[in-house]
Amino acid sequence: AVIAEEGDQNSRPLLAGEAGQEELRTKLLRFGRTILDLLLAPETVATYRMVVAEATRSPELGRTYYENGAARLLARLQELFAAAMSSGKLRKAHPRRAAEQFVGLIRGDLQLRALLGVGLELGEMQQDAVVRAGVDTFCRAYCPDTPEAGSA
Repeated sequence: AVIAEEGDQNSRPLLAGEAGQEELRTKLLRFGRTILDLLLAPETVATYRMVVAEATRSPELGRTYYENGAARLLARLQELFAAAMSSGKLRKAHPRRAAEQFVGLIRGDLQLRALLGVGLELGEMQQDAVVRAGVDTFCRAYCPDTPEAGSA
């Protein structure tokens, strides 16, 4: 129940702003920052450590944590990317794989460093730079080669 509630709370920011006509790049920057903030939050790191430690003895705990966290996030991004691919804002590709790659570009090695407690003294500007670099790389891979691709 605690894991399901945490998943609900963590997914709310990813749904914000969906009703507007926000540019895709702006949306990706916002999602990327939300994802990074979530992954580096001390409570997320602590919960993740606990679940990993117990997952071999209680596989259901690991499955529940994944389904209420990463799987929900990836499903939400998959929906966003599938819609963007259908409308031509992103190249046609496998939306789930694009979602996984997007999260990987945002996460980099920062989550691992947070989990291990290794040198994670990044300020807001540095975290924003990490997110911008991830979004830029994602857009170079998935945005169409058109003059407006830079504003995707």
